[in-house]
Amino acid sequence: MIEKYAFESVSSMVEYHLNKKDSLTKAQEIILRNPITRQSWELSHDDVELTKKLGEGAFGEVHMGKLKLKSGAKVTVAIKLAKLEVLTKEQIKEIMHEARLMRHFDHPNIVKFYGVAAGQEPLMVIMELVRATLAIFLELHLL
Repeated sequence: MIEKYAFESVSSMVEYHLNKKDSLTKAQEIILRNPITRQSWELSHDDVELTKKLGEGAFGEVHMGKLKLKSGAKVTVAIKLAKLEVLTKEQIKEIMHEARLMRHFDHPNIVKFYGVAAGQEPLMVIMELVRATLAIFLELHLL
């Protein structure tokens, strides 16, 4: 029961009660049966490390950083940090809609989308880090 134990995180509490088939509370029997897991593109802020600021705009900043993958490997990524205090609800919905669309693209000529960390502020959109502009790429590969 929740009142009986201390857990480091909500996910560790859920995992414990899911495995033990133990009631969550004394007051009422609540047993977890079918967990709803996080989608692969729903990332945790804990797995994102900012290393260098690359730029800034009206709605936030872009940083280079590291993303810890489920395998434990770390990849260098671009991280868009959205300033929620300057975004309207409609703009936040638009960012999330764009993220839902981008997760379906998997092509070598499209920037890879890793996911969104939306569990706390700032909202983070994590994508493949592109180290050169399109103009530079075309100049190098088409001449």
